[in-house]
Amino acid sequence: MPQRQLPMIALLATGGTIAGISTSGGGYLPGVRPAEELLDAAPEIASLARLRVRKIAAIGSEHMTDAIWLRLAAAVNAELADRSISGIVILHGTDTMEETACFLDLAFLPGKPVVLTGAMLPPDRPGADGPANIRSAIRVAAGARAQRRGVLVVMNGLVHRARDVIKADTAGLNAFHSPFPASIGRLAGKGPVPSWVDFPRPFRNGLRLAGISSLPRVEIVYGHAGERRDLIDAAVRAGAAGLVHAGVGAGMIHRDARPALSEAIAAGVVVVRASRVWRGAVAESAADEDRDLASGLVPAGGLNPQKARVLLQLGLIGTKKPHRIRDFFRAYTAGIGHGGAG
Repeated sequence: MPQRQLPMIALLATGGTIAGISTSGGGYLPGVRPAEELLDAAPEIASLARLRVRKIAAIGSEHMTDAIWLRLAAAVNAELADRSISGIVILHGTDTMEETACFLDLAFLPGKPVVLTGAMLPPDRPGADGPANIRSAIRVAAGARAQRRGVLVVMNGLVHRARDVIKADTAGLNAFHSPFPASIGRLAGKGPVPSWVDFPRPFRNGLRLAGISSLPRVEIVYGHAGERRDLIDAAVRAGAAGLVHAGVGAGMIHRDARPALSEAIAAGVVVVRASRVWRGAVAESAADEDRDLASGLVPAGGLNPQKARVLLQLGLIGTKKPHRIRDFFRAYTAGIGHGGAG
């Protein structure tokens, strides 16, 4: 295809391992290499799309902030509004990629493809996966079948929905999984994405973030044997507008922590009941001992604690009423953790 007929893809760089450089001690520095240098390692991309590169940040994604999220959202919004742009690819560190993807999935109405990708190995390591992941992400973003599917994550030849995907391995190349349901697409060869799993229309939220300079503070408190109330109280004193309690099992809460959560709810803090377990949903119902407290909690459904935090932050922009936040969660999480296609 002549170059002028290829789709135009906006490539937004935020840093991460994919842009890293190895150090003499066996580690690496993330976000050092410019995106243009990464593209030079995969010259075949020139046959897939024309690219417009823009640097948003140069960090390891463990250092991601709300401020960078808002800056990234503004950049994505500007690119989506440009009629010459067919899709967007975001280069991102893997540690918080699922959270950024979830944030963006809630920030925009499904339309042009928005695809995140990264790497588990820096580009100067043997077997570096970055070039293949960039190539795959551009293939997906340039394809018509990715339209109106919400924000996607492409890693290791698989296509995932932002809502479902999690990082499930600290080091392996196949680190990203979608347990609720499995990945929705698989790339093979050099042609279009060969297969997609059909699923209902993505959640249509499209929050208006223009003019918003900060997000509500939401903290995660981790449940464990011997949990006490101290960290919950500290989060409330620090000004948290919301809390996510990552409980044990199906979101169960230690008896010594329950009074602190009850008092937080009475003080106007919105509390989401999540689970530290990676598979399964936190339901509306609760065990008898938690039933009174549960009436004031928002169930996270199948969202893990870090994604529940993102959802609560964005929900709190519009309301502090728990019943409305509960509806917001119910709409976004429909089907997660119940074996359905979501």
